[in-house]
Amino acid sequence: AGVHREPAMAQRRVRFTTALNSYVHDQGSEGTCYAHAVATLVVDALRRLGVPAQSAPLRSTVLEELVARFGNEGAIVPTVLDWALRTYVRPHSDEADCEELETTDAVMEVLEQAEGKVVMDFRMSCSQWAHFEAFFRAEPMGILSAGALGDPHGRISGHAVVIEGSEDYSHGGANVPAHHFWRFKNSWGGQHADAGFYHVARDALPGVRFFAIDVPVRHRRFRELFLPGSRPDRTLDLRGALALSSDKVGEGSFGTIFRASPHPAPEPAVRERLLARAARDALPASMAVK
Repeated sequence: AGVHREPAMAQRRVRFTTALNSYVHDQGSEGTCYAHAVATLVVDALRRLGVPAQSAPLRSTVLEELVARFGNEGAIVPTVLDWALRTYVRPHSDEADCEELETTDAVMEVLEQAEGKVVMDFRMSCSQWAHFEAFFRAEPMGILSAGALGDPHGRISGHAVVIEGSEDYSHGGANVPAHHFWRFKNSWGGQHADAGFYHVARDALPGVRFFAIDVPVRHRRFRELFLPGSRPDRTLDLRGALALSSDKVGEGSFGTIFRASPHPAPEPAVRERLLARAARDALPASMAVK
């Protein structure tokens, strides 16, 4: 029974994910992984720019237009990403850009931001793909190691996935630090691996490249949120929010985004308590100021 515990848990999570949302998408038999990955980055970039939902295209619309333009038999990720940037993101920000991330530190800098996502493009041979799929059939919640793929034999083919976030992973009774592996969302549906998500050691996959959309974000100081007349659809970078000695508002990339609401400023005593609590707890990146 112990041998099948983790796969059974994975299957329960698969059913839950499939029933409640379509967050993990399924490309079926088509070669459209590139479109799924780039569409996710585009929607994420528009959200970080603060583009209102009614003005932003649906992810499904972006996906369909990418496939219509680049086909369903695969495409080169940087080429698709450049076109998508000019088509969907640049109309909202001339400073937005796409870039290849050359180091793991650069990748982590993106992932550590709120809603930061990175496309990972990698290439494997037919024999390595067979080992890859066999591993995750047997260990859907496992972490693929570099030795599991073996030497390359047969035709080389590529695949694109999306890395979302970076956090430690509890597996097999042990806690694996986030800097040892990548957790990525695939486009093969929620019935595979860990409800559609895969864990691989950072040195496990060959031919890896990383891409992201660099979006300039206006930073707001934490105290600005409590000033009279604060308007909605502003952004705040909490990294600079607690540096309360300066009134400057800077510019930056992959900024942590918080929404400011137009509520009146609280009493001074309440404001000081909020600032003190923020300094103590360092406010989680997912917190929205409403």
